[in-house]
Amino acid sequence: MEQVIRFCSTGAGRLAYCSVGEGPALVFAAWWVSHLEANWADPSFRAFFLALAERYTVVRYDRIGTGLSERHRRLGTFSLEAEVEVLGELLDHVGVERCTLFGFSSGGCLSAVYAAAHPERVGRIVLYNAYGTEAGSPTRTCAGRWSRSCKPIGGLARVSLAPCSCPRVRPMTCGSSLICNARGRRATWPRACWS
Repeated sequence: MEQVIRFCSTGAGRLAYCSVGEGPALVFAAWWVSHLEANWADPSFRAFFLALAERYTVVRYDRIGTGLSERHRRLGTFSLEAEVEVLGELLDHVGVERCTLFGFSSGGCLSAVYAAAHPERVGRIVLYNAYGTEAGSPTRTCAGRWSRSCKPIGGLARVSLAPCSCPRVRPMTCGSSLICNARGRRATWPRACWS
């Protein structure tokens, strides 16, 4: 199975995205820096995405300014709100009405805020190694709400948030900071999650 890379226009610029697999949509919210081809070339990432693609249509994209997406960031696109708009534009472009969002690292903030703003479009959310911005912020509140209602996906029995060591960012505490697979064994990102 090979990923298919395509492009779409957004208000923030030309966005590179890819999909692989068939089934309900599982969308990876963009994390800080990514590259669709480089991630796919990494054996552990590829195995992770291929395992998911057995049950889902996995959609990933490079944030504007990274990877294969437009390198120039337009003025006014350096905000979480702009990232939420880009994610919505991508879902519209690929025809996804409702999906599961997977938020890894900074993609967790984006996933939580998008899900809270558009609950009709998000059935489930998976947060891994995600963080909030500050106590009482919408990101923290929304992520906490979603993490309490997480359902198993792709063999994961529990998804929780890892602590953040950055002194200016407060971690969300929604349980222990490990991921377990369906058999209850500890798993690490990304290879062992679906072993």
